[in-house]
Amino acid sequence: MSKKPKRNHPKPQPAKRSGTWGFTLVGCLMALCALASTYKWINDLARGVHLIYLRGGSSTVATLADQPGLYWISMACSLLFVGFLLFMSWLCFWAARTLRG
Repeated sequence: MSKKPKRNHPKPQPAKRSGTWGFTLVGCLMALCALASTYKWINDLARGVHLIYLRGGSSTVATLADQPGLYWISMACSLLFVGFLLFMSWLCFWAARTLRG
């Protein structure tokens, strides 16, 4: 009995990961939104008037002179939102870099 000769098969190449562009694009959009929100936050801080957007209802204006408690709470919530956007942007850039290898 004769043995069959071994065939040299090419090694399979790893699959290409195409999600890096998506993560990079989303990270750039989130960074742009964070930049715009930071500009609005600094502008509201300088003017002493903050516009509070309520979901499904009318907007409320909080002024530092008339409602200091509401003003500072809404400013703190806006700053937390900016921090969240920056963190998510960083996370998208990190995921894109990790997928790139």
